[in-house]
Amino acid sequence: HGIRTHADWFQQIRKLLIEEGYKVYLTNYGRFDLVSFLLPIKYSRNKVKEKIYRQIRAAIKKDGGEKYSIIAHSFGTYIVSNILRDEFDLKIDRVIFAGSVVRYDFPFEQFSERFTGDILNEVATQDPWPVVAESLTTGYGSAGTYGFKRPSIFDRWNVGGHSHVLTASHCKEFWLPFLRDGEVKEVDVPTKVGFFINLIHVVKLKFVICISLI
Repeated sequence: HGIRTHADWFQQIRKLLIEEGYKVYLTNYGRFDLVSFLLPIKYSRNKVKEKIYRQIRAAIKKDGGEKYSIIAHSFGTYIVSNILRDEFDLKIDRVIFAGSVVRYDFPFEQFSERFTGDILNEVATQDPWPVVAESLTTGYGSAGTYGFKRPSIFDRWNVGGHSHVLTASHCKEFWLPFLRDGEVKEVDVPTKVGFFINLIHVVKLKFVICISLI
């Protein structure tokens, strides 16, 4: 889940997936405040990564199943990306990102053997928050707004905001086919991002703030 939220969307997605025969485990790192999110300090981010990784390992140990998939939103996509990169013993089946704050050049190709097929990245053309995160600090990217546009990731475009796809109806129509057999159902929607979001992307706010303080 993302920062400053109790992830209310968990319950409706969980209910649907259980009805479809999946076992579902929630992960939770608590309420990560905005200051900790923006500070370019790896220590606090790594603490969250380690906490979520322990929960994933506990779920795998408890379940004893053969395949495991991950759905991650916002800051959760940053955490999951770093877990996939750093934890050599982890093997995931399907990976779904929504509202991703991961850099477009994150080196997924270097560890693509740790997940099956392509990562499904839900892109929302009206989502400013990945762009704001990238613009304000370091370590994040705007793949949730502009897509990765690279091998190992399939960008599926949506017209909507940061949490637009976090519904049971979207999960049933688009995520279930992907989780079952890797099928990606595309929708013919505009891929153009709005002027003000593009402006934030071009004018890096962290540099504007630094200049104003000089």
